Amino acid sequence: VGFHKSYVGFHESYVGFLKSYVGFHESYVGFLKSYVGFHESYVGFLKSYVGFAESDIGFAESEIRNSREILPMIKYNCFKSNTMNKNFLFFCHSYNILAYFCTTFITKIILVHTPSLMTSIGKFNSLKILKKVNFGLYLDGGELGEILMPVRYIPLRCEVDDMVDVFIYNDSEDRLIATNEHPLAQVGEFAFLKVKSVNQFGAFLDWGLPKDLLVPFREQKMTMEEGKSYIVYIYLDEESKRVAATSKIDKHINKEKPNLTEGQQVDLLIWTRTDLGHKAIINHEYSGVLYANEVFQDIEKGQQHVGYIKKIREDDKIDLTLSKPDYEKIEDLTDRILFMLQQNDGFLAVGDKSSAELIYELFHESKKTFKKTIGILYKQRLIAIEDDGIRLLETKP
Repeated sequence: VGFHKSYVGFHESYVGFLKSYVGFHESYVGFLKSYVGFHESYVGFLKSYVGFAESDIGFAESEIRNSREILPMIKYNCFKSNTMNKNFLFFCHSYNILAYFCTTFITKIILVHTPSLMTSIGKFNSLKILKKVNFGLYLDGGELGEILMPVRYIPLRCEVDDMVDVFIYNDSEDRLIATNEHPLAQVGEFAFLKVKSVNQFGAFLDWGLPKDLLVPFREQKMTMEEGKSYIVYIYLDEESKRVAATSKIDKHINKEKPNLTEGQQVDLLIWTRTDLGHKAIINHEYSGVLYANEVFQDIEKGQQHVGYIKKIREDDKIDLTLSKPDYEKIEDLTDRILFMLQQNDGFLAVGDKSSAELIYELFHESKKTFKKTIGILYKQRLIAIEDDGIRLLETKP
């Protein structure tokens, strides 16, 4: 009984702490209210601080998630200690709802009053419909002015004041237009694109839109030829305000300390072959190396793969792998080996002496990972390792 009294006292103290925590965030919500009022009066000033406001939104949303995670724990602890405080729980729910509406309100202010700062040529934008005409819609492009969305791109059931997601670029007549078609890449991204034609201005690439993408001669690392494909970076020319591309990739690779973690899943674009293996572009930002002795499949320039950060070196260079981290691979491979054994009468003619090529052909994993996995299964007495393969053992009920 003394122990449980102490246990209840502990949880009462814990609930008191959480009340203080919620009180602090209630003050923060009050601050956000005054913050919103200030920015309603100074919309122009708000435009220059959209980044700061968006950071506040992210923080507020984080607090909402935290409060949602805390509530079940509060309920559990209160029931456990038999000190259920219904008023407190109601207050927590009220805080959660208030924070949600406050965040939503700020988001709407930014969307409604700052379209110009959010409208980017060569990228997807969420724009407000201003008016309908026979040949399309006019969208609010802020400082870019009204932008036409031709009738062939108009989505079903849209009305004036609705928001639509569109890609902005210059058409063949050099007018800014909005489309719901998806290009193969947008400004700030790398892509492997094919040359459709070459003229006195440069090479024109097929990027999935009616107007082809220009690579001026000055932006060609080597002279481009019709019919061939090249890795390019897509950018917005600051003088002409037109979307263009360059094959001078190195100057657009981020060489600062990478904002990545070992084991993180990333998107890879195979860039070029080296003596060590293949260089790949990571998440349209960094570059890294896939070592030839760790790749057990054919990869070619321009292919896209899901990969993983194997190691970030002291000089900030990145080693890549196409395989999952060991702890994920082994768990996944364990299930696959057991399934294949069950489907093959309890025996597979593959073991720790089999070739790496055979193991990759069967399991798409390295020999090292395979040996670790069958070692775990052997220790768990689920398989027997024989000279010519592995055998499934019968488990006792």
